Amino acid sequence: MPWEHLPFISDFHGFQPRKLADCDLESDLGKRADPLTIPDNVLRQQCEHYLEIQVDMDHQDDDVLMQDSAISDTLLERFTETCRRANALQLMPDWLSLVQAITSERCSDVCEDDYVLNCELKWLRTNVLPWLSHVMQEPGNNSVNGCHISPISVTKIFDLIREFPTSQPVIEDLKIAIEKLDLFDDIQNALIEVLQTRLLHLGASTSDILDQYTCCIRCVKIWDPTCDILVPIIQLMEDYIQHKRLFIADGTKRHDSATKSVRKEAIRAVVGKVRDLLPNEDPIYVFELSELDGSAPSEDQEMMDDKPTRLKRWQRKSSDTVAMLISICGPIEIFVKGYEEKLREALCSSADYDTDEEIMKLEVLKQHFPKNTMIRCDVMVADINESRRLDRQIHQTVRGIPSEFHVAVLSRFYWKNPEDENEEDGDEDEYDEEHNDDASIRLWPGFQQAMDLYEAEFRRIRVSRKLQWLPSQGMTTLELQFESGVEEYRVDPVSAMVISMFENETGPKTSKQIAEAIHVQETKVLDSLELWEDKGVLSLTATGEYKLCRV
Repeated sequence: MPWEHLPFISDFHGFQPRKLADCDLESDLGKRADPLTIPDNVLRQQCEHYLEIQVDMDHQDDDVLMQDSAISDTLLERFTETCRRANALQLMPDWLSLVQAITSERCSDVCEDDYVLNCELKWLRTNVLPWLSHVMQEPGNNSVNGCHISPISVTKIFDLIREFPTSQPVIEDLKIAIEKLDLFDDIQNALIEVLQTRLLHLGASTSDILDQYTCCIRCVKIWDPTCDILVPIIQLMEDYIQHKRLFIADGTKRHDSATKSVRKEAIRAVVGKVRDLLPNEDPIYVFELSELDGSAPSEDQEMMDDKPTRLKRWQRKSSDTVAMLISICGPIEIFVKGYEEKLREALCSSADYDTDEEIMKLEVLKQHFPKNTMIRCDVMVADINESRRLDRQIHQTVRGIPSEFHVAVLSRFYWKNPEDENEEDGDEDEYDEEHNDDASIRLWPGFQQAMDLYEAEFRRIRVSRKLQWLPSQGMTTLELQFESGVEEYRVDPVSAMVISMFENETGPKTSKQIAEAIHVQETKVLDSLELWEDKGVLSLTATGEYKLCRV
C-alpha cells in the first residue's frame, strides 16, 4: 500500500515520512525486511529511534546558531565602534545624502502610477534605518523618504491633477508626506503657481479649465480636508473667470461687445459642465438666499468673515462638485439665467417632445437652491409636455397637416431670452425686435398652409389664447443627397433654409445674397454658413463666397 495510507503515518507528520520509509529506516532493517510490509510495532520502534537522533541534531544546530549570533554581535560591536571613531574624526561620508539619493532613485520609476510611500517607509525601517543607527550612532529620520517623494510630485503637480483619478495612489502618498513634513504652505504655493502658468492663460479653453478645476478640488480635498489650502485657489479661479478673461494680451480691457461675448461663453461652459455632471452622487450643498444674488446682510457678512465658519462652509460645498462650479459664476442668479437659456435650447431641439432627461437633471439641480429659484425652468418643461398632448390632439382632429410638422406652444414671458430682462425699458419691444425675422422669413413650400390649419384648430381649443409663430426657432430634420449617398442632419430652420439655397445651383454665393433671398439677418446666415462649413458641406472661397464642397 502507498506510504500515505500507513495507519500511524499521522503520528510523524512533518518529519518527511517518505524519506524515513525509503532511506533511513531501510538501512536499519534486516535484509529480508520490507519497510512497507513490516509490522507496525517494528516500524514505530525504528521511527522513534530516528526521532531521537533528529532531536539531538536539532540541539546541535541551535548551539551552532547561538555561536554564530554571538560572533555576529561581536563583529557588529567592533563595526559600530569603528564608525563612531570615524564620525568623531569627521572621516565618514554624508550618509544621509547617500540614502536620500538612493531613495530618490527608487521612487523615480514608480511614484507616478502606484502606491509607494508605505512600501518605501517599510524598506527604510527594516533595512536603512537600522544600518544608519550603527554607522551614525543615532537613529535615522523617517522623513528621508517623504522629503524625496514630495519634491518629485510637486514638480509634476499639474500632471497629477490632470490625470486624476488615475493618479490617486501618488496623491494619497503625497498626503502623508505633506502631513509628516508640514508642507501645506508649499503645496498651496505650488498649486497656485502651476495653475497660473499652465492653465489660467488667455489661450486656454474654458471647458478644459473647468475640467482641471474639478480635479484640483478633489485632489486638494485629499491633501487638506479642512479646505484651508483650497480657499485661495477658489478665489484665483473665480477672479480669472469673472475678470481676467475680459482683458486681451496687452492688458487693455476688451470692447463691450467682446466682454459680453466672453462672459456668455464662460457661463455657457459652466452650465454645460454642470449638465454633464447631473445627476451625481455628491452630497448636495444648498445655497442660501444671501448667495443667490451676491448680497449678504451685515450679520451674515460678519459670520462669513469668521475663518472657522467660512472654512466649514467650504468643506460642505467642496464635497459637491456642481455647487463649486455654480459658485464660480459669481452671484447665483447669473448661473440660473444661463441654465434657463441652455434649457430653452435643449427643449426646442428635443425630438418627439422628449423631456425625461431634462426633468431628471432639473429636479437634481433644484435641490441646490431655495424654493422657486428655477420656476422658469419648471414652466418651460411643463409647456413642452402640454405641447406634446396638444399636438397629438390637433393631428388627430385636423387633416391636411403634414405628419412631420409639429409645434411647441411656449409661454411667451417664461421663454424670453434672459438677457432681455436686463434692459430697463421696452422689454416687449426688444422681444418683438428679436423675432422680426420670423415675420418675414421665407418658409418651406406648404408650411404656411399647415401653420394656418394648426392655428385655426388651436384657437378653437384655446379660445382665449393666440399664437405668434416663430418659424426660425426649433429644429428641422432634413436629408441631403450626395454622390456617396444620403445623409441626415438635424439643424435649426434658418440653417435648413440656408443649405436649401444650394439645392439646384452649385455656383458660389455670399452671405448677403442668401440673407436677402430668405429674409433673415445676415449675422444669423453667417452662423448657419459656418455650421455647414464645419460639417464639411460648404467651403469658403478666397473671394468670400460659399460653395458646395460635396456633391
